[in-house]
Amino acid sequence: MNSFVVLSLALLALSGLGLAREQEPADPDQSRAEFSRALKDWDQTDANLVRDAYRLPVADALSRVDLAEQKRSRLDEARRQYSASFLKTNQAQAAALKAGGLSADAIRGVQRQVLEDVRVGLDALAVQARRVSLSDRARSEELQVSRTQLEGLRAAVDRHAAQLAADETPAGIERARAATLSDVMQIEIAAGRSDPTDWKKSYAQLRDDIRQRGSSRPAAETESTAAASSGVQLMLPTLAGIWAYSNPDAQKKNGVYQWKVARLEITQKGDSVEGSYICRLAVPEGEKHNPEVKLSFRGRIVSEVMKFDLQPPLKGWFRILKNSAAELTISYYISNPRQAGISFGEIPDNDPQTLLRQAQ
Repeated sequence: MNSFVVLSLALLALSGLGLAREQEPADPDQSRAEFSRALKDWDQTDANLVRDAYRLPVADALSRVDLAEQKRSRLDEARRQYSASFLKTNQAQAAALKAGGLSADAIRGVQRQVLEDVRVGLDALAVQARRVSLSDRARSEELQVSRTQLEGLRAAVDRHAAQLAADETPAGIERARAATLSDVMQIEIAAGRSDPTDWKKSYAQLRDDIRQRGSSRPAAETESTAAASSGVQLMLPTLAGIWAYSNPDAQKKNGVYQWKVARLEITQKGDSVEGSYICRLAVPEGEKHNPEVKLSFRGRIVSEVMKFDLQPPLKGWFRILKNSAAELTISYYISNPRQAGISFGEIPDNDPQTLLRQAQ
């Protein structure tokens, strides 16, 4: 097996990836980015699922399990696309590397791809590690071995990239070509590492447990109806409770400040809603931006897409769209953020933040 195929198989296996079957490979960079997004999306939804399933009302708990399984399916599809694209791309690059004659820039391009795949592999390992039982020492050790191998590869590629930058003579380029192949081969030992969890079975078992609990007491939350101002009957969504977002790996990336944590607390009486929202962004030390956004809002529900006025001294709006009993999205706009010392005055409608219902 050529070394680039080994690299792809190993990294994809680390995150439970397998070979795609009869699919047209997607663009490598696009498929990697889509896999990363799907991994983060599923990780957020599945986090603390078992704990929350026994604290949430039965209907909400079942909805949360359904949502997690849907996102796991999207993750599986994303990893198939990722696998297919890199099997094709890496084969072509391996042939070029072995044939020789590559420029320094071409070798640097290969090194950048290896580093990006290592990053994705480490992200996938971190997601797996958060789900390993404390009693499963063997699995924890396997994940640590894989992590050590990937971190060693990353250090080696960084070192060889620096050496190439310092010496772009023909001899230096040849050494870089050989080193790149050697770096890629280091990943081969990790090719068998994969996520052994049968997620379909796990979610089915969790549903059974929740339903058994539900047979002993009714769900706490029900959807109610009320008349809107137009006189048309409107099914009122239940918003009351605590909704949250968490991304402990958030950072400033390409000029964008990612969200680290967010918490939305809502009280509701019929169609009347009041809420408070706080969000902290990943602002690097030394930058003058205020990383925290705090606001409150109130209003009445008059449509499925709910928009409420911000409370003074802020001016603007806060928008909520409830996707399911376990998930909603929010966006907001503050027209006078400086008055409250707020640096981030908007989450736009076309890029909303997804929040999950938390157990109380």
